[in-house]
Amino acid sequence: MKKILRIINRFNLGGPTYNAAYLTKYLEGEYETLLIGGNHEKSEKSSMHILEDLEIKPIIIPEMQRSINPLLDRIALKKIKEIIEDFKPDIIHTHAAKAGALGRKAAYNAGVKQIYHTFHGHIFHSYFGKIKTNIY
Repeated sequence: MKKILRIINRFNLGGPTYNAAYLTKYLEGEYETLLIGGNHEKSEKSSMHILEDLEIKPIIIPEMQRSINPLLDRIALKKIKEIIEDFKPDIIHTHAAKAGALGRKAAYNAGVKQIYHTFHGHIFHSYFGKIKTNIY
């Protein structure tokens, strides 16, 4: 059975969580799936109840946060690499900017051949500002 690792920025209430959670849950008969991501920010609502309702047990990476932080991003990247090494996914599917940047880098470095990314939010319409949009 093929394995899919899904990586999301954080488990806040919103479209990216629903998208990643439903894909994780409803493809589990065809694939072995694993969902990882960061905690929601204090100013956001948690989406953990969605994962609990769907009986999904994600791996939380507390260092994966919305804002750019070189130290925490490096720690998150290391943890993602370790998860990839342990889980050995055939496919990696990232969601949103931070998870996309870190997850795709880790996947590429690990030699994963199938790497997919889903953009969320208004990435191409000044959602982050010009500099961050160009980075992600």
